[in-house]
Amino acid sequence: MAKLVAVEEPPDRELGFVPCRVPDSFDDPLPEDELAAWEA
Repeated sequence: MAKLVAVEEPPDRELGFVPCRVPDSFDDPLPEDELAAWEA
């Protein structure tokens, strides 16, 4: 047996509810040893 219910729009989410910070160096190239580990 199943219960059929109307589909409701999900509530809006507030942006910024999780405190975090992306460092300025996020997009910097990886160091050679780190890059080598990913390419292995």
